[in-house]
Amino acid sequence: MIKTIDIPKSIIFQQKEIRRVWYKEQWYFSIINIVSVLTDCPYPRQYWEKMKVREFFDIQSSPIWLQLKLSSTDGKSYATDCANMENYLSKKSLLSKRDLGRLN
Repeated sequence: MIKTIDIPKSIIFQQKEIRRVWYKEQWYFSIINIVSVLTDCPYPRQYWEKMKVREFFDIQSSPIWLQLKLSSTDGKSYATDCANMENYLSKKSLLSKRDLGRLN
């Protein structure tokens, strides 16, 4: 009999859900969920879109994210901007190293 481990697809951080997916042997986290936790912005999707344009497209920096399918509250899966820990840290990104360590 094969034993499987049920790994949650999301975690709770500072009382907010952060969706994640296991891809290429590492965890990728929803950037919009990370933005929501860090900024307490009522519209994290718009915040991320503006930040994406300013930080990556305007200065032609390489993106730190991939679009991966994550489950939504309606039960369907949608392509969502996600990044792994290495990408967050390489761009001096949204979370401190201490906070990122707690997400793993």
